[in-house]
Amino acid sequence: RRRSVFTVILGEALAIGALGAVAGWLLHFGLLAGVGHVLRLQTGVVLAWAEPDPIWWIAPAGFVVLAGLGGLWPAWRGYRTPVA
Repeated sequence: RRRSVFTVILGEALAIGALGAVAGWLLHFGLLAGVGHVLRLQTGVVLAWAEPDPIWWIAPAGFVVLAGLGGLWPAWRGYRTPVA
């Protein structure tokens, strides 16, 4: 059905956005932990990378929303295409 095609395409766009957000989040914290450790050893400066900040959740959620918005046009085009 057309609705199923629309839902699958939009769901794929959202899944790609969510996987990208999680990968970026993990990369961010991995690099920050590593750099923070080296910085502490070489200069004595301690980065407080583990303190919670609302942007840690707002930015990935925004990226997922943007991925969903980016998937609306292909999903709409898929909806309008005859499946038969």
